[in-house]
Amino acid sequence: MAAKTHSDANQKWQTDLPKHPVFGALSATVSEENSREREEFPERTSRNILIENDGEIFIWNSSNTSVLTANLKNLHFEKEWSAKFQTFVCTETPLFDVYSMLFSPSSKYLLLVGQRGIMVLEMPTRWGKFAAYDGGSEEVLCRTIPIDSRFFVTNHKIKVLDVKWHPGSKPDTHLMVLTSDNNLRLYNILKPSSPIETISVGESSSLTAEYSQKSISVGSLSAVAAALGEKATAFDFAPAVRDINSKARPSYDDIEPDIAYPVFILRENGDICYLLHRISQIRHQPMVVGPLTMFPAADDNYGLDACSLLCLQCQPPVIAMATTSGKIYHCIALESEESDDADEEEDFWSRHGQVQTNSFQRKLSLFVHECVELQLCLLNDGTGSQSDRGSTGEESDEHENLSLLRLEQDPVSPYLYHCSHNAGVHTVSLPWTKKLQSYCMQDDQSYFDIDEAAIVYHMICTSPTASSLSPVLGVGVVNNKILGSAILCLTSNMECIVKPLNLLDRPHSPPTTEADLETSYESTGFSPIRQLNVGLFKSQIEKILTRNTSTPLLRGGEESEKLSQQELYQLLIQAQEILRSQYIQKQNEAREEIEKRISILKDQKKQQTENLKKLDKASSQLKDQAEKLGEKLVDTSEKHMQLVERLETLYRYVHHGIPVLSHAETKMKKELEKIETFLRFHRDSLEQIKSKHLYSERNPRKSSSSKLLVVNTSQQSKIRKVLTEESEVISHLVNQVKELNLQVGL
Repeated sequence: MAAKTHSDANQKWQTDLPKHPVFGALSATVSEENSREREEFPERTSRNILIENDGEIFIWNSSNTSVLTANLKNLHFEKEWSAKFQTFVCTETPLFDVYSMLFSPSSKYLLLVGQRGIMVLEMPTRWGKFAAYDGGSEEVLCRTIPIDSRFFVTNHKIKVLDVKWHPGSKPDTHLMVLTSDNNLRLYNILKPSSPIETISVGESSSLTAEYSQKSISVGSLSAVAAALGEKATAFDFAPAVRDINSKARPSYDDIEPDIAYPVFILRENGDICYLLHRISQIRHQPMVVGPLTMFPAADDNYGLDACSLLCLQCQPPVIAMATTSGKIYHCIALESEESDDADEEEDFWSRHGQVQTNSFQRKLSLFVHECVELQLCLLNDGTGSQSDRGSTGEESDEHENLSLLRLEQDPVSPYLYHCSHNAGVHTVSLPWTKKLQSYCMQDDQSYFDIDEAAIVYHMICTSPTASSLSPVLGVGVVNNKILGSAILCLTSNMECIVKPLNLLDRPHSPPTTEADLETSYESTGFSPIRQLNVGLFKSQIEKILTRNTSTPLLRGGEESEKLSQQELYQLLIQAQEILRSQYIQKQNEAREEIEKRISILKDQKKQQTENLKKLDKASSQLKDQAEKLGEKLVDTSEKHMQLVERLETLYRYVHHGIPVLSHAETKMKKELEKIETFLRFHRDSLEQIKSKHLYSERNPRKSSSSKLLVVNTSQQSKIRKVLTEESEVISHLVNQVKELNLQVGL
């Protein structure tokens, strides 16, 4: 009952969030903002101006260049602040259009990213009621730090392509920025005026190389490199590895000296480069492997329109490479076998764009495990393909940006990520990565199925057709033990779409109520065999119910309302086909399996019932035997008690019969014992003398031959006298002993 109430509460805040005043404040300026974007930014970019952090949402308001925030927990508990929000006012207004926001790992800084610049907003402190910022003020002044503003203002050709917080910085003060001149720049927000390190990841112009050395001026990417698609578009960090070849001393006390972070860089032509980066070795230029060999080889290099890259946080690294055609390639990065052939050696880019070979760097290869093709729009227009479109630049750019994908890692599951684009949101689950990780750990019980494919969930669709463009402006994932799990989507009309993630393969949130705790404790009381059987059957049903496609939550914009009756009919037919093939049919298969399971369980129940009857009969017989044995045991115990009582009585009688001696009697007893010992000694001596006498009588010859002892008369008289005295003493002592025995009663 408590769990049901908790679920209803989650559904309530999910229902009330789209009606929150914070989205009403944004909707008031949506028309003006859209018109301004069409004029100033004809090349649409993938935006992410809505993010979630610890149960709070943060939205960028471009009309007044501020950040709006609202606490979802207040909405969940229906507090006074459930309909209120706060505004973060920047101390220094950004001179560029913000298209993305990103929190630092410690949530201390909020990164504002645009094509023409970067700015860091320092989060204010919380105090007061309802855990609000700055005591609950409607407007909170926040300190902002512009990153290398002079460089981005003076070099209008340079654009920011991708930004990540460096995971090797413990104080969260280092940024890695990829710019359009094929350079990775490392910034310290405490010294934001210039980069502390610049790494070239491809060919650039001479002015770019000069800036890499002197940081004075910079030019754009060379036309040849751009034509060949060697322009870097995205990068991402892989899990940390131990750098055994590190020789430099660490320059920061808060950075681990022997830990390096692999960086994978994606180019437009589908090539992926690789480098090991450490903040403690900024003086030593890292070598960039480029490009990594991909297996199996493809003629088109797996697409020439790569746009986004994501490295899942698992070992070995799994890389998701997205293209503008709606395809996502899942690659496994593994160490390649070393070759003695000089032609097969890996090449590395130096900081000046020259190619070098580093024998100490790990040689990696990418193995393409699978390709996932997303259904961006529910309906395919006749003009939907790029080949059917006109040759004008506007139409081609519009179609290209329609398929621009943004990959975002799920905050809880390392095997799940979300993909947002101008037509909606997809969620991709990779169940095989967990098995791959166990398989690489050389577990004997692990098994890696190479045929297991990814699961794609079409969560939200904002553009039913390619002509009805309604881009997604932000995606946030809520995962909180109070709020539950849900995905938030901000449309171009500043409307918020909330969809729960309970059906996805994600780790469960911790129990929040006592009832949940009791349920979890009770579940652990089952026998291991029962848990094993239930788990296998549950896995079988989940495998049957796994869908290749799904029906998304359809929420279109104003242009989607202009759909014709035929297009609406096609949407209905398509939804019916998906429901029949992916929902109803699979549910029927699951029902058949459940019915088979029920029939098997019924047969088992019948057999177990018969076994129970036999066991009851045997139990009754055992009870009768136990009763008989119990009666015998009672009789035996009674006899035992009687014997014990008799022994106790006899012991008491003997104990009472023992005389109690006085001190004089005890002393006399000791003297008698001494006398008895003395008599025993003399008695033994007498026996020895008698035996010797007998021996001498039996051997007269030996005695006669021996020298005769002559005793004179005086000696004989003395001996008689001594013997007489001794005999008297002995007779006297014997009489005393007899008298004492009579007195003592022995």
